[in-house]
Amino acid sequence: IDAIAKQEVTKKKIIKDGRMGLRVSDLENTKVRVDTIVQHHGGYYASERLTNSVWETSYNLKIRIPGENFAQFIADIETGDGEILYKEIDARDVTDQFIDLETRLENKRNYLKRYNDLLVKANSIKEILEIEEKIRALEEEIESATGQLKYLSDQVDYSTLDLTISTQKNFKYSPDKRDKFQND
Repeated sequence: IDAIAKQEVTKKKIIKDGRMGLRVSDLENTKVRVDTIVQHHGGYYASERLTNSVWETSYNLKIRIPGENFAQFIADIETGDGEILYKEIDARDVTDQFIDLETRLENKRNYLKRYNDLLVKANSIKEILEIEEKIRALEEEIESATGQLKYLSDQVDYSTLDLTISTQKNFKYSPDKRDKFQND
């Protein structure tokens, strides 16, 4: 199959990620609600951070959701109480990059097989050492390309949402008593 035909048969590889901020009146209830939605959609928290300042309390959540559930997950988050402060969703098509990596990986595996066949037929220590060096380099390249493919697959399979939910505190300004400005 040539590259164009292969692209047509290959399912699109899309990485979706986004940022969203909500201001809510009841932070703890909203957090419990988000926990439930994350679990319902088969997701998980990659990180979770609570920040408590004089003005507000907030959760900063990095949520990973299976790609096919991402749109519904966002819709479910939006239907809750609270004000959406910002929302950015990005989609990147990495199909070509994926196909390129798969093709390079296949070629490297073919070269590795040829070098292993040559190694069996090698006649001298010098030939064996040269072929083993080629094999070692190819194995490293295969390992690297495999890692890149695995990372890309994970990014496609699980979309990422950086969600901040915050609540403002009732804050009253009370200036500290300060010394008067003095000229030296």
